[in-house]
Parts: sequence; structure tokens; C-alpha cells
Amino acid sequence: MSDSLSTKKALADALKEQLKIEPLDKICIAEICDRCELNRKSFYYHFEDKFDLINWIFDNEYLSEASKKTYTDHWESINSLCRYLYLNKCFYKKVLKSQDSAFFTSHIKLIIEPIIKTALENPDNTKDISRFKLSFYTDAILLSLHNWLTHNTDMNWVDFSQELKLCLTP
Repeated sequence: MSDSLSTKKALADALKEQLKIEPLDKICIAEICDRCELNRKSFYYHFEDKFDLINWIFDNEYLSEASKKTYTDHWESINSLCRYLYLNKCFYKKVLKSQDSAFFTSHIKLIIEPIIKTALENPDNTKDISRFKLSFYTDAILLSLHNWLTHNTDMNWVDFSQELKLCLTP
């Protein structure tokens, strides 16, 4: 493992540990660095801020693995995303409860929107879906994900994913 990747993982682990004891809005870069015995200069060499670190965690843990898989349809990718978020619910619940959660929502929107576009397209591809419709469904799913993860719901990822599918399937 490269030194750069080791440093990023150490910072990611430190942030995850710090999130167990305080909300994201209260965590400062100095606390993250102290926890993994790195200096602030090292942090800023790799990341712009703690939100950039959170997006890196998502990209490193989920996207890097998802990109190696071959999905037979868009529902498999939605299932995969729901499963990942559910297994990491404690972390993402705290991320989404932050006053600045829009940074993560914007990041994940870039991943979800193409999946939703594929889900909404008709099989014969004779007509593109409107930008409005795509935005509407993407935002609805993002809000649903947010509510699912942040509220004390007992719905597991399989049931949640199935509910999404029912909403998007004619």
C-alpha cells in the first residue's frame, strides 16, 4: 500500500472514530490529525476539508468496489448502493445529520442520477426522459435515502431497495 493511501486511510479511520463520540459539525481537522498522529499539513496535502475526506471514504469504499462489478441491470447497482449505505448506516447517519450534508448529497447525486436515468428510460429508447422528470426522481430518491438513513427506521436495505424499485417501475 502506498504511503499516500496509508495516510488517507489513517485519516479516514480517525474521522470514523471521532464520529463515534461527537457530531460531524463539532469535529475539527486538528482532532482528526491528533487521533492518527499526523499534522494538519498532511491532511491538507490530501484533502481540502473534512467533507472532501468523507467523499473520498465513499469513493474508496463503495465506488472503487462497485466499479469492479458487472451489473446485469440498474437495480443491481441500486441494491449494491443501498446495501453499502445500510452496512455503514451509523457513519452516514451522522454525515447526513450535519448542517453541511449537502456536500455528500451532491456527491452521491452524481452517482445516482445516471442509474435513475437508465431505470426510467423506456426499453425501446424512442424518447429521452425529460430533465425535469430525471431531476424529480433523483431528488426524491436522495431524500428517501436521507430519511431512511437518518430516522430510526427498522427497514433493511433489501426492503428499502424494493420500495425504490416499486416507485420507479411502471
